[in-house]
Amino acid sequence: MQTVRTNLDNIASSQYTNFHFTSMCVFNGVVIGAGPGGLFKACCGDSDNGTPIDAYFITPTTNFGEINKKGFEYLNFLGEADGNVAFELTGDDEITAGPYEAVVNLSKSQQRVRVKIGKGFKCFYGKLKMSNVDGSYFAVDGIQVVASVAKRGIK
Repeated sequence: MQTVRTNLDNIASSQYTNFHFTSMCVFNGVVIGAGPGGLFKACCGDSDNGTPIDAYFITPTTNFGEINKKGFEYLNFLGEADGNVAFELTGDDEITAGPYEAVVNLSKSQQRVRVKIGKGFKCFYGKLKMSNVDGSYFAVDGIQVVASVAKRGIK
């Protein structure tokens, strides 16, 4: 079963799987799920009965601010994490580069981490997936993808 929750302050949606909830709400700062089995406190803790919680997001498809075909050099992650995170780029025709794992200092403080992208990945349009590794917590303040425009004649 799948549940979708939307934060109306920033219009960001979260998707929850394997929760048997028919509705969710935030009451006194606590996320509560309601379902056939009753009310449950949800989304607290860093594991699901001892299993790390997988979290990720995928950006909409974009041209990364450049209309020409481009190659990717690196990306900068700005945010917080208490473990490692991984990045994956998917371009035209669903060609994927990565995952590239970023080693993040084990502290919940603001960090900037540069992640090198492998050579040979080129596209006009693409999307970025960021995910946690082994259930690590992360919060994103910004991601900058640094690309160079491919030279004329390169396909």
